[in-house]
Amino acid sequence: MNARAKRIGMNVLSSIIVIFIMVVSFFALINIVFNFVYIKTPVRGFSMQPTFNASVSDPNIDGDTAYVNRYSSYNVNDIVVASVSWWDKGTIIKRLIAKPGDNFKIVENDNSYSLIVNGTLLYSIEKNGNTIHDLELENYYNYYTSYVDARRGTASIQLDSEGQEVVVMQENEYFLMGDNWLESEDCLLHGPVTANEIIGRVEMVIKYGENRVFSLMQQMLSIAFSV
Repeated sequence: MNARAKRIGMNVLSSIIVIFIMVVSFFALINIVFNFVYIKTPVRGFSMQPTFNASVSDPNIDGDTAYVNRYSSYNVNDIVVASVSWWDKGTIIKRLIAKPGDNFKIVENDNSYSLIVNGTLLYSIEKNGNTIHDLELENYYNYYTSYVDARRGTASIQLDSEGQEVVVMQENEYFLMGDNWLESEDCLLHGPVTANEIIGRVEMVIKYGENRVFSLMQQMLSIAFSV
């Protein structure tokens, strides 16, 4: 092999090494940033079905995995993770229903219960004619009415434009509820949480059985291009 061919070979090898180092460094940097920003949180229990799911065989076994941005802001309808004194099984994952200054009410209709936040319907849960299901929904609605009764006569309970009582969040009060009312233990039982109890907003979720790397990369790219 002549000197020219050797130089070309060395240059190609050097380029490959440089590219390899750059790729490794890039993924190492991404991993460091990712782990600095996000907290991995397993989903347990059924309070957030059908949005998130625990293990079908055992609710105490990790199902879906949520990734929480600890530096993110959060608004009504976002899903957040919080660490609260009344839950001794780790962190809770719930939907943020109201933050300071917001108001909400739960209204019973003929065939559903409606959650209305700041005068706008957030979502409804349908009754299905199943006695047990409907009784459990009614029980959850009773938590709401009991909550209102306990705070009636305070600034937390006011009348809206329709003359109906609404729950109003005061300074540093955040109200969290599960999507699955039949299985949810939340702020209706324990009262609002504070800002320092909220860890952050859920930004990515790996569904049980999904390829973790592929799903994370796909979601990270989606977040990056949506900013």
